[in-house]
Amino acid sequence: MYDISRKKQRWYRRECRRVLRRVNQITPRYRPDVPFPDETIPLHANLFFKPKGKDRKALTEALLRKTEEIAADIPADVPFCRVVLAVYEANVASSEIILFFDPHEYDVFWNRNNIQYQKWSRTEQPSFARSMGLSTSLTERCYLGKR
Repeated sequence: MYDISRKKQRWYRRECRRVLRRVNQITPRYRPDVPFPDETIPLHANLFFKPKGKDRKALTEALLRKTEEIAADIPADVPFCRVVLAVYEANVASSEIILFFDPHEYDVFWNRNNIQYQKWSRTEQPSFARSMGLSTSLTERCYLGKR
């Protein structure tokens, strides 16, 4: 008899390996095109892929390490560059690494009080990485998204 759950598990493992490979292959462009003040590096994960348990922790750890690596490798001749890792607790596979090359755009990114479609409020909860038992040298900020 064919077990339908086996195919779903194989798909999940394959997608997890593919997303982890994608994180390891990320190479940012530190020379943005003129009209764009930032660069967003999404994971391009499947819409239905929601990692759980040790896979979620492995993906979060890989994202943290890659963000630390990108922040350490910023060329000296780039006048302004800030690296942000946006981790969405509900679905880690939707996370993205954002590089800002304009100070104004960086400040606007954190100020989300007057935007109608998405508001953020800062919380004093422990960070997502810390709650998973991961340590990082990055500065952490916790925000709660509202609709």
